[in-house]
Amino acid sequence: MFADDLSISLESNDADSAGKILQIAVDSLQKWSNTTGYKFSPNKTFMVDFSHKWKKTAEPFIKIKGIPIKCKTEAKFLGLTFDNKLNWSEHIKNLKSSCFRTMNILKYLNNKNFGLNRNYLLKIYRTLIRSKIDYGCQIYNTASTSILKNLEVTHNACLRICSSAFPTSPVLSIYCDLSEPPLQFRQLFLSSNLYFKILNYSENPIKSLFQNKIIKSTFVKSGKEKYLLPLRLSKNNIPIKIHSLPQIFSSPPPWIIEVPSTILDMIEIKKSCANDFEIRNQIYEILNSNCKDSIRCYTDGSKTKEGVGCSFSIENNISQFSLRNNYSIYSAELTAIYLCLEKISQSASTKDYVILTDSLSSLQGLQNLYSNHPIIQRILIIHHAIIQSQIKIKFMWIPSHCGMTGNDMVDAAAKEAIKMKRNVNNKTLIYDIQNTNKQNILKKYKII
Repeated sequence: MFADDLSISLESNDADSAGKILQIAVDSLQKWSNTTGYKFSPNKTFMVDFSHKWKKTAEPFIKIKGIPIKCKTEAKFLGLTFDNKLNWSEHIKNLKSSCFRTMNILKYLNNKNFGLNRNYLLKIYRTLIRSKIDYGCQIYNTASTSILKNLEVTHNACLRICSSAFPTSPVLSIYCDLSEPPLQFRQLFLSSNLYFKILNYSENPIKSLFQNKIIKSTFVKSGKEKYLLPLRLSKNNIPIKIHSLPQIFSSPPPWIIEVPSTILDMIEIKKSCANDFEIRNQIYEILNSNCKDSIRCYTDGSKTKEGVGCSFSIENNISQFSLRNNYSIYSAELTAIYLCLEKISQSASTKDYVILTDSLSSLQGLQNLYSNHPIIQRILIIHHAIIQSQIKIKFMWIPSHCGMTGNDMVDAAAKEAIKMKRNVNNKTLIYDIQNTNKQNILKKYKII
């Protein structure tokens, strides 16, 4: 058995005291390895003194198995090359040369006689080259503009090959032609995604670092905002203060929860129906054969430029809610289903229920018991609690705007709810925040 990529880090202004502390840590690891059977290789062990000071400081003297640990100017850890000045020049240099070697594949496949079209070339570029550039960009994006420009050159060269553009073609026209944004905007989008993922997990140790006001003020006073991710995002007009709906770890666990029963017969039947009258007849036939005595519920969500709303009805009793403006239509549909189930769980009725919705993607999402979507997680838990009380719940997909009275009523109610003040204490969803940020970043790119 082999263990790899073990690192010890220490922050200190004094090399002598740092050396003593690190020596104690190395001795403790050596003692542990003697009892567990692991062995540390002195030849592969090294240390790096990270410092922005131009004057070279004395190197700490540390031994392992009586052999002095050598000092290097850079270290490769988890695919990223950390140089002792943390300017990322060596990492970007290696990354650029690696991408240029892979770029030969694009050149070969761009042959006029037997080459691929631009769509396949773009897929190859995004898979083999852009994925390398994306990896770790949230960290090395703190490098200077002149160093990062090396990657922009690589990005532009690959897109020029994919588009078969002339060498004199403006780069911006190539971006527009391929619908591929400049690298700086993509890296900004990936950085914002990472930041909001960290905020969404309360146990992430970096979260407290990002929210520490003293650390933020230190970076602001020193004029080094770009080195702290939330300050870098804020400088680019990306909101960093959110109250997101967290994911939950369900009890019971997902493998015990029953998959919701869904009726998707109308997907195939709709294709053979000539008009809305036939569609409605087919829906009623399915309802009478599968859930004749069940109480019918309808759910719907609506999103316009003015806002987002959702509604549901149980036995023609309609409830409508106004949601946050950054909710997607998918989240609105799921919220309507969740609120409907919540109302059912509070009801004293012992009858079975059938929930009819025109959102096929929502029903497909409910089939994944291991989903990371916070609303789906809550729907599955409340659905499990309801069926444990011997009440059956079925979900059925119906086409929208086919003349079903119940569906039309909740559709109109969802649109009316947009004009109301927000009457649901709903938190922001990370998925919707990321989508909103992506749209805002792309708007910046279009302004160029």
